[in-house]
Amino acid sequence: MDVDRSKILDQLFTNAEKFMAELVEKQGIFTNLLILRKVAQDQQQAYIDLLQSYRDTKNRSPFNAAHQDIGGRIFTLAEANDYVRETSLDRMGSDIFGNPTKEKFYRPR
Repeated sequence: MDVDRSKILDQLFTNAEKFMAELVEKQGIFTNLLILRKVAQDQQQAYIDLLQSYRDTKNRSPFNAAHQDIGGRIFTLAEANDYVRETSLDRMGSDIFGNPTKEKFYRPR
């Protein structure tokens, strides 16, 4: 099954720029985990579609593969909107399975 994940990600990130701006206005920064949570809650069907698109992929769990795509899109969108990583604030967090994951911070350029 050929799936255009780019279109699914476009749908998932429909309101991501707005969420980034709102978080920066409120807190001065945003994190990849906050944006992930907001876009997944906002566009639940697209999030499910992205996970589903990896269901039959060998050697990759759907969750990890989808979240790798999401993380890449967050980075690309942040750069395109003039946000930069604030690596000095990065810290370890955990995903919904309790696995360690890096919480990455972004601020306006």
